[in-house]
Parts: sequence; C-alpha cells; structure tokens
Amino acid sequence: MGTQILRIVLLKLALVGGGAMGWRIARHVLADQVRRAGQVLLGKQDLRCIVSMLSVIQTRQGAKRVYLAGPMSGLPELNYPAFNAKAAELRARGWHVENPAENPAPPCGTWQGYMRMSLWQLMTCEAIYLMPGWAASKGAAMEFSVAQQLGLEIIESVSVLTSPKAAAISAA
Repeated sequence: MGTQILRIVLLKLALVGGGAMGWRIARHVLADQVRRAGQVLLGKQDLRCIVSMLSVIQTRQGAKRVYLAGPMSGLPELNYPAFNAKAAELRARGWHVENPAENPAPPCGTWQGYMRMSLWQLMTCEAIYLMPGWAASKGAAMEFSVAQQLGLEIIESVSVLTSPKAAAISAA
C-alpha cells in the first residue's frame, strides 16, 4: 500500500508541477504500472480513457482545480443535477472543476471503471469539495481518503475543514 501511495504522489507531482517533462514522466510511470499489472488493473479500453482524459487535463492548466465528491449511486438521476449546479457555482468563482457527473461512461460500464476515471481526475486537483451526504457514499469516502493522503485541501459543503483557499470559496 505504501508503494502505491508513493507512486500516486510521484505521479501527482509529475502531472501538476512538472510541465512537459512531468507529462513524459507521468506517461512512463503509467506505462510501467500497466506493464507490471499485465493490464489486469487497467484494461486496454480503460487505459485509452485515462490517456484521453490526461491530454484534456494537460490543456486546461491554469485555474485552481477542485474535484467534486459526493453520493451518486442509488439517487435520482445519479445526483447529477446537484453536481452540475455546484460545478457551475464554483466555476463562476474562478475554479476549474473536475465534475464526475460530466464524465463519459467507461467502456466497461462498471462502478470500478467510473472510480478509475474519478481517481485520476482527483489526482490532478489541489482541492476536493465534499457534497452533502458524501460520507455515506463508498466512492466519495474512497476519494476523500485519497485526497487526505495526497494532502489536498478538503472543502465540505457546509464547513471548511482546511486551507485559506477553501475559506475563500465558502465566503463567496
């Protein structure tokens, strides 16, 4: 587990802070992990989704990045209206929002496929915004745990848990 966390941290550093060199390193790390896993953890279709997503992320650098996490499974319309409304609000405040409600369906169509895309998105962000009910969501709880391990700012819908930047969001 410690090795996986180290790889995630190194990949995040390469993606966020490394510019063109960082992207080369990130691609090599991703390729090495896929080779080692024998494409068991990431099928070829999943890898294409991730690589496509990374190229989109690379072109959107600039604004502060926040990831939306909250309950979706079992809720009406998968809670997309709430996610989309919060994304619009945060974008109006100048944040770049990674909204999992805007993701295409993964080729495998499984919860695990959605989570793979979501965790990659989360790794590109500086903060995570926790939607109401997040603690009861298996996926959001996993995203929260990863965000804590990566030292991301934690912003909760009702209160601010950490960081001055988060306070600026809730004050606006």
